[in-house]
Amino acid sequence: MPRHTVGIFLFEQVEVLDFAGPFEVFSRTRLEPGLASRRSDEQAPFSVFTVAETAGMITATGGLQVVPQYTFETAPAIDLLVIPGWVGHPSVARSRAGVGMDSRERRGGLAGHVGVLGGATVGARRIARPSACHHTLGGA
Repeated sequence: MPRHTVGIFLFEQVEVLDFAGPFEVFSRTRLEPGLASRRSDEQAPFSVFTVAETAGMITATGGLQVVPQYTFETAPAIDLLVIPGWVGHPSVARSRAGVGMDSRERRGGLAGHVGVLGGATVGARRIARPSACHHTLGGA
């Protein structure tokens, strides 16, 4: 069965729940109900991995250290890019996400994106659509 690839974007001070939650949801989704289907990846519609601008350790909120599986240059084609929320100045994460999205778009490997909290505004600005999260409600 062909799988959709889901890249979870990691960067300094990324919110742990905002990347770990989507990773759990996409990686554990199965097309067949029941516990038996979760014991293998045969029924998994998604292939999920982490991706960052550069190789090396990322320190998320609370000091959690994570090593992304790929950089944007080394990652397989990404069907869906998940942009998590972050702590700190939003323009920093927006520019980081933009770099990664631009890189994938230029290489023809990005079909879509979804944002979590502040990450929702990044994607919305790129497609000129309104965005919302529980912190703010705004336009693109």
